[in-house]
Amino acid sequence: MEIPSSGYAWSNLESKVDTLVKDLMQEEKLPGMTVAVTKNGRLILSKGYGWANISTQTVMEPFMRSRIGSVTKAAVTGPAAWQLMKAKGIKPKQKKLYGPNGLLKNRFEPDILSGSDPNKSWYNQITLQHLLDHAAGFKGGGDTKGAAAMFNTDEASLTYAQVHQHFLRTRKLLFEPGTDSAYSNHGFGLWTLLIEELAGESYRDYTAKRYLHPLGLANYVAPESTKPEARDAWNHTYNQGNPVPIGFKEGGGLGLAAGGFRASAQDLAYIMAHLENIYTEAELDAMGWFKTTRGKYSHSGLREGGTAYAVMFADGYRSLDNYDLSRVHVAVATNIDMNNPGRLDNLTSKIALEVPVANVATDFAINRFLRHDTDIGGSFNEASIDGSVAAFSNSEDNLQIIPYLVNNQGVLTRGEVVTAGTVSQVNIAHPSYDSADAITAFRDADGNLKNIAWDISSSGQVTRRGDATAGPVKRIAVTPFPDGKGVITLTRGNQDDLKLVAWEVTSSLGIIRRGDIDAGAVQDIAVTTTTDDFVGVISATTGKDSKLKLIAWQFNAASKSFSRKGAIEAGVIKGELDIVRARLKGKDIVVTAFRNEDGNLKLITWQVSANGQIHRKDSTTAGFVGLVSFTAAQKGQVVASVKDGEGVLRMIAYQVQSNGQIERVGTDVAGQISHVKSSAIRRGGREFLLTAVRDSENKLRTISWQLD
Repeated sequence: MEIPSSGYAWSNLESKVDTLVKDLMQEEKLPGMTVAVTKNGRLILSKGYGWANISTQTVMEPFMRSRIGSVTKAAVTGPAAWQLMKAKGIKPKQKKLYGPNGLLKNRFEPDILSGSDPNKSWYNQITLQHLLDHAAGFKGGGDTKGAAAMFNTDEASLTYAQVHQHFLRTRKLLFEPGTDSAYSNHGFGLWTLLIEELAGESYRDYTAKRYLHPLGLANYVAPESTKPEARDAWNHTYNQGNPVPIGFKEGGGLGLAAGGFRASAQDLAYIMAHLENIYTEAELDAMGWFKTTRGKYSHSGLREGGTAYAVMFADGYRSLDNYDLSRVHVAVATNIDMNNPGRLDNLTSKIALEVPVANVATDFAINRFLRHDTDIGGSFNEASIDGSVAAFSNSEDNLQIIPYLVNNQGVLTRGEVVTAGTVSQVNIAHPSYDSADAITAFRDADGNLKNIAWDISSSGQVTRRGDATAGPVKRIAVTPFPDGKGVITLTRGNQDDLKLVAWEVTSSLGIIRRGDIDAGAVQDIAVTTTTDDFVGVISATTGKDSKLKLIAWQFNAASKSFSRKGAIEAGVIKGELDIVRARLKGKDIVVTAFRNEDGNLKLITWQVSANGQIHRKDSTTAGFVGLVSFTAAQKGQVVASVKDGEGVLRMIAYQVQSNGQIERVGTDVAGQISHVKSSAIRRGGREFLLTAVRDSENKLRTISWQLD
């Protein structure tokens, strides 16, 4: 059977890695796998292979997570513990585990004294570093069945403290601490207690809130759950030599710190790049990674239903054949407990050796969506978002404005929420992005177009200013003046007629109607502003024949009026039309997004010349979509936020080049939705995507995603 693949990669690297991965999958009968490669912190390959569920033949995608087993130690528990100890000023080589000055003090002294170990004095020699180095003398993992019997409870009610008590009463240290090493799940499991002791919150809460959340990974790298999400690949095991799906288990249990997390390969690659960026090689060696004398850091993991391997080659590392593997990282994760897990070590080494010969461009990088914060509101009918200001019609059909204060970590803080009258067809735009002030354009209770200007302060206070009304409309789109001193509304009237109206916005936020122009009958409408080659706006519409048509309208800044220039038509579309200008310095490349005749997402790029002529450049197609919202980010990146065929929010990033070429460069998913609007903002040198969606509970959910 042909092994499907999905994802993104530098082309010269992709074909070699595809062959290596697919050969291993066929030989080992692996259902699915994710693979990620970084070089100097840039993601240069992120792919999914095979099946997330072999029975349903759900394709494995790059963001899908599986059980990573003991890679948890090096990617989550060790770094989280190290971060916390640095914050507390604790030196792990000096800080003891037990004894009067130990972190756990004499809490477990009765258990040590009641045990059969003759070397009781050794326990007070154990340091926190010994736990991270597997040098404490503990053997293997805890015995949950034995502990449950000892404390007359069921395993579900057992605490890790009780597991440790049972361990101390029934086991002996293998050696004097620090004199040898023996791999110990229990030694890492003790961080369940230690992190709680140091942080004042549970291990699970600390790792999620203080370690993973600042990285944008708290919704991605997570414990096993019996309620899988769209990003979860099914666990598999072998039955008579063939892979079969098995169910999900709850929470990672008491073994969470030692090996209970799920992640994709690209999640692990992102963590490795982060760790390399902020820690020294000595610190990496001390927090749970296994290091060779030549500077290779790695960790493997194996749990029922999953196997993983992650490797980092240190700065300056060269292979035995003298290939430069400096700062090359590789992660692989498969959704089955492999019979020969050591083969993943061999696979990652082979993949790493392909990087230096692939001649990856220094500016090539695959995009990731790192989820940072979520604001949950009430029920609503329609929403629009531009910059960091959302406008929507609530469940009572009233207009509400919510300005979000977004910091450089993507944290969303609501400003003042204000309410106006009955509305539908809500749109919002900023005349100038140098200011938070915004214009809402909507249908009022009488079906007429109405604009309201809102003064929005840096602290999020909202003051209503001028307003203006025009005639009856069915649909509305809005975009700023090229000079930032007003907005242009594109409307479909009650007779299906297209009308453009220029609205000047004064310094006091008054709204004055200026020039307008009419065109023919339309159905779908969208509009965007161009400012470089061509100063004006580009309308995208469909007529009764459902054919896409673009028109360039030149803008006269002095008279605030338009003149029609070039026009071009494309094929039939099915709806969900949107258009943006790609943010490319000195070039006016616009991109249309819509559902094509097959219901699939299609993007077309168009170049607008100085005389207003429009030229089709490139196109690309993705899968089935129900809803489409389109936004432009920096440096030619555009993002389609869609409701996919499963009803799930899916973000797809594309890179647009100055010649109009377009390439898909990243994707991710979230939960079930029935409405979506999006915008892009920049904070502290970081680019964020904001999505305003109606979730499965019909609530407004605004999510911030860092575009990495």
